[in-house]
Amino acid sequence: MQVYGASEFRSNMATAFDYAYDAHSPVLIKSGKKTFVLLSLDDYNAHTETTHLLSSKTNAARLLKGVESVKNSEIKAKDLLDD
Repeated sequence: MQVYGASEFRSNMATAFDYAYDAHSPVLIKSGKKTFVLLSLDDYNAHTETTHLLSSKTNAARLLKGVESVKNSEIKAKDLLDD
């Protein structure tokens, strides 16, 4: 994560944009008592979708069980059937 003051951000906008996009990491911009977060649209959408998927306890439990299954090598790849 990078942190800029407002003036520093204005002087380094292209660098901050590249960092947020390439590193998939937020950039914080501080202006007085206010702080803003810069994210790429792809990262914002991924965060929003993850929040939605985990908002249901049932769905969150299923997803976490699936992650554990992958970690424990309980999942095997299979070819898809053609229609």
